[in-house]
Amino acid sequence: IEFSYIIISQENEIIKYVANVKCEGSPEAPLEIREVSLERNEPFYENYIYGLVDENIKKGDCLALVSILEPYQLDFSRPFSVQTLEEFNVVLKVCNSSSCQEQSKIFVQGEDIYLNYSSDVENLEINATLTLPDKTIKEITIPTSIKAEQIGTYILEVTASKDGYKTQTLSTQFGVIEKEAEIREESSCFVNNKCEPELGENYNTCPQDCAAPEEGKLLIYVVLAFIVLAVSYIWLRKGKNER
Repeated sequence: IEFSYIIISQENEIIKYVANVKCEGSPEAPLEIREVSLERNEPFYENYIYGLVDENIKKGDCLALVSILEPYQLDFSRPFSVQTLEEFNVVLKVCNSSSCQEQSKIFVQGEDIYLNYSSDVENLEINATLTLPDKTIKEITIPTSIKAEQIGTYILEVTASKDGYKTQTLSTQFGVIEKEAEIREESSCFVNNKCEPELGENYNTCPQDCAAPEEGKLLIYVVLAFIVLAVSYIWLRKGKNER
């Protein structure tokens, strides 16, 4: 984006001014104050360069501006518009069913994996590659499905494009395992595979077959205590009779 301008004065004078471009939603360039000595009725020619239209420049209306700062203030502007490529959204989907209602990142060896995408723009041109765990790269057409044969990480890379829109490049990863892991919950009533309820509120929630051994130990201690008392009593009675 650039524009040319001419400044003409009806008298000899030194002026200070700035040239600039303002576009809706786009960054402003740093202002550079310039000073020039004008001769009466002699045109002063200059060119202002804003920069290339890239991803930072948004589509919309703009103004080319020249502002006199000293010895007086005057503003001159000319409107123009910028037409950039529009953006669109695209999302990659890796699913365990053709309907793709639920997505997944982990699959079991031998399962079917469904690769798809969704976008707010129709009739996109899609180029896709799939990198297998053994680093083999295959060109594929999505939507499609593959068999989870190799164990490891897969990488799906997609380039989506359409005339009048910015090209989108996306990638996603998913993995294949040999079999599902078995998850085992460990009760707080067992410590090191032994039935030992922990102290605290969990004690009363332990199953009876876990708490029973502790109660059994207490009963054994009580019986032993009675036996000791009985033996002591017998020995005391025997000692009295002998006297």
